[in-house]
Amino acid sequence: MCLINLQECRAPDPPPGWDPWEELANAVICQAAEDWREAVRTLLHPPGRPGAVQNKHIREAACMLEDCESFFRSRWISILTGKDGTEILEQLRRER
Repeated sequence: MCLINLQECRAPDPPPGWDPWEELANAVICQAAEDWREAVRTLLHPPGRPGAVQNKHIREAACMLEDCESFFRSRWISILTGKDGTEILEQLRRER
């Protein structure tokens, strides 16, 4: 005997023209952009923590910034979106 109604577990039908792969690609790009912004904020305004803890946050932010910029300069951006990642990176830099 099944204890759950399987009809309730079924996802609703997607709208016409919806592409789950495009949705996933957009989510990846948005997350990379948000990670980049957070890393820049941390580097520009380090948390007010003493010594080693603050240095750890700064090192982590510097690594995140480097990883994000490397991602935006990689071929993955054009594969995921068909856009030039350096243009996205420049747009992020102009936001500051």
